[in-house]
Amino acid sequence: MQKQRTYLIGKSRLSLEFGDITTSKADVLVSSDDAFLSMGGGVSTAILIAAGPQIRADTLKWVPAKLGDVIVSSAGALDAKYVFHAVTLGDGALSHEEIINKITHQCLSLLSILRLSSIAFPAIGSGIAGFTLETVASTLAEVIVRELFSSEAPLSVTIYLFDRFGRMKEIDYLQFFEEVAIRTRALNSTTPTRIDPLVAAESGAGGSVERVREAHLQGGRHVEVKKIFLASSSELREDRREFEIFVSRRNSSWVEKGIFLRVVTWEDFFDAMSKTRLQDEYNREVRDSHMFVMLFWTKVGPFTDEEFESAFGQFDKAGKPFVFTYFKTAPVSMDDEAKRSDLASLWKFQDKLKSLGHYQSKYANIDDLKVQLSQQLDKLCESGFTSFPL
Repeated sequence: MQKQRTYLIGKSRLSLEFGDITTSKADVLVSSDDAFLSMGGGVSTAILIAAGPQIRADTLKWVPAKLGDVIVSSAGALDAKYVFHAVTLGDGALSHEEIINKITHQCLSLLSILRLSSIAFPAIGSGIAGFTLETVASTLAEVIVRELFSSEAPLSVTIYLFDRFGRMKEIDYLQFFEEVAIRTRALNSTTPTRIDPLVAAESGAGGSVERVREAHLQGGRHVEVKKIFLASSSELREDRREFEIFVSRRNSSWVEKGIFLRVVTWEDFFDAMSKTRLQDEYNREVRDSHMFVMLFWTKVGPFTDEEFESAFGQFDKAGKPFVFTYFKTAPVSMDDEAKRSDLASLWKFQDKLKSLGHYQSKYANIDDLKVQLSQQLDKLCESGFTSFPL
């Protein structure tokens, strides 16, 4: 039995794969789930097992989700960068076609916003949610082909079929494929862009928030990209990682408000690209950002201090970026002799903040920081952050 077929649609590729979606190398894996994101059956359980428990923890804040929602989480141990959790089971009056249409459109819109190029879908809702394979095939194909025709960037989309009970026969796969083919040919008749069949392979798997572009969501609504420059010393590496995951999760709801938050850190820069000091590249990025968030604990290094100076100076001139400083109050050992110079840098920086009339916020742990950040982001949105000039 053939296990893969691939079609060229405009600049992009659509592949049908009979196999396990968790083996995909795509940037994003889509998981079909219930409103409580329990990941308790079929594809969602397979993804949970392969990714590890972190992705389940990432989704807890967003339950219960609404029917047709797409929730973004980290991808844990998977090769992907993100998992998109599609809610196909829950209370609501949407038809199966409407649910698939809404979910598929949101997933591809987020793919563009995140400036990613590949995504893997399961047969959305064909498990516990009870969607028929024919409904899934026709609706998925209709939305995906339409979106790929209009995509300026080349994308790779794979639809995975996998029968974990061993009940799917060859004819089931072929019927799914034929339904897709019918839909693509029908769409092809209304557009000058050709859909070219490529390789039909016997085996093989498909094709991971890093960069952001402007995009449109449902109804053609424009999404503004807001850059957050995150500055901190290496001792807060774990807090920095949790900050990025937090922002990634918040983006699931912020895109509905017309905003996508892009976090910029020093890890995003490549040394060889800097024609002068690499720190100069950081400082330019700071000045070009919409928010500057600084985390500090037992020390403030000279470069972090310099980034703050760049942010504060730019805010004084242009009213942006908004500047937030967060001091971690967790206890620290004083046995290390080297801490003396570190603490001196900390106290000096805190005195600077007072002299500027900019008082630090304090956080006890990462959960405390997330609560404070969430409140500040909501206040920014209420104050018209969406219309803040790019």
